[in-house]
Amino acid sequence: MSESEDIDEIRKKKARELVASLKNGEKNEEEYAAELEQIKDILPWSFRLNVQTGVTEICHHPQMRQSQDQADVVALAMDPEWADMVTEMLNRAFVIHESGLSVTELSGEQNE
Repeated sequence: MSESEDIDEIRKKKARELVASLKNGEKNEEEYAAELEQIKDILPWSFRLNVQTGVTEICHHPQMRQSQDQADVVALAMDPEWADMVTEMLNRAFVIHESGLSVTELSGEQNE
């Protein structure tokens, strides 16, 4: 396995663990958010304040290394709280996607 494949597998494993713990009730929303904060450097979405313009920029990190790559600005927002909410939702969607769980598995529904 290459290093990038190893990183992808670690990210998928962590995503499955996070989603499973939230789904099973092992973690509440605050604990889940704290865990997301711990792995934020490997999440693809962030926001930053442009001090020259005063505008909040919503950024996508194509290499998923927020501290090391050059982010692409994909949207502008005037309200930092709104930008925080949007990036949080995008990162949660990314974690769910990376977990590999289906919609049925996520909802806990059983087909009979």
